Amino acid sequence: MANVCCLLHMINRISKPTWEHKIEIHLFASSKDIEKVFGFVRNVLVCVKKWLRRECLEKCLHHGSQPGITLPVALFGAGAEIKHLELEHRYSTLDVSHSKGNSLDDKKLLMLFENLVSGVCGFHKFTGSGRDGEYNEKWGRIAFLTPDAAQKAVELNGVEFCGSSLNVAPARAYAGGDHRTSSFPAVRAKMFWPHRHSKSLAVVRFEKNDIDLIISDCSDILIGGRLLHCEISSKCMNSVIIRGLDREISKPEILEILRMATDMKILDLFLVRGTAVDDPPCGVCESELLIEISPFLPSHTPLSSCCYVKVFPPEPMDNFMRAWITFDGRLHLEAAQALHHIKGKVLARCLPW
Repeated sequence: MANVCCLLHMINRISKPTWEHKIEIHLFASSKDIEKVFGFVRNVLVCVKKWLRRECLEKCLHHGSQPGITLPVALFGAGAEIKHLELEHRYSTLDVSHSKGNSLDDKKLLMLFENLVSGVCGFHKFTGSGRDGEYNEKWGRIAFLTPDAAQKAVELNGVEFCGSSLNVAPARAYAGGDHRTSSFPAVRAKMFWPHRHSKSLAVVRFEKNDIDLIISDCSDILIGGRLLHCEISSKCMNSVIIRGLDREISKPEILEILRMATDMKILDLFLVRGTAVDDPPCGVCESELLIEISPFLPSHTPLSSCCYVKVFPPEPMDNFMRAWITFDGRLHLEAAQALHHIKGKVLARCLPW
């Protein structure tokens, strides 16, 4: 496996990657080095294949526990195969810190652990804000297939790596700390809702040769309880304009009706918007979103440990408000239920999405 680390540095020196159709990489080397490069590449592929086969999702078996007591977890591999079942509250995930946490060579660090103990089944790299020096030293978390493998990997604590010592310890969730960071990547959802009122006008784009058929199919179409007429756009010959729409009707509702009215392919649709809405402050929107989400999250864990909401202030020309919702990596089902519930909801003093 040591050769794999060498390849990470030799590629830039003796070869130049060339992408063709996004499925091939050509590495160029001298005749005396070609066999060595071939061996390195083969070892890399073997290692990556091994990691992909081991990759797991960690899932708590139930909710509710006493402070400082770790919940029993299962590691699920491909096809929901149970790779490991941990009922004895032993740790299988490690927190890794380094003075150059945000700039380390990730592959090289992972290979260091792989060389010591075979069993890496997942990792999650932290992203710091750039202000908290202690946080920026945290590289991330590495999960192993078994607690025995994780315990052996702790031997790397204090080992010099890239000019500084590694700090390797059981993940805080297993050591009785908080649960704000999962061993696996968080579940993130992006949300939008209108920042400007609709002008009751929609522009629908089709294939140019289909325009006459579209006008025929949609000459008198009922949308939102209103009988509307379509006309060809004077600015774009492959677009149709629909006027007189209800200001509250959404893009998905219009698309659903159009697809029922015609078999022609719809390339795009957008609602023309005008005056901006006086939206509530971002903090108020964040609180409203959390109120809608909280019933679906574990009640025994602080809400801030399960979910984080960030609403971004709109730019002057933005048509939509934007928000990110980040869920703990273990709460895939809960996140799906919360997002299904909130879809189509209208926040106080905001336009419907």
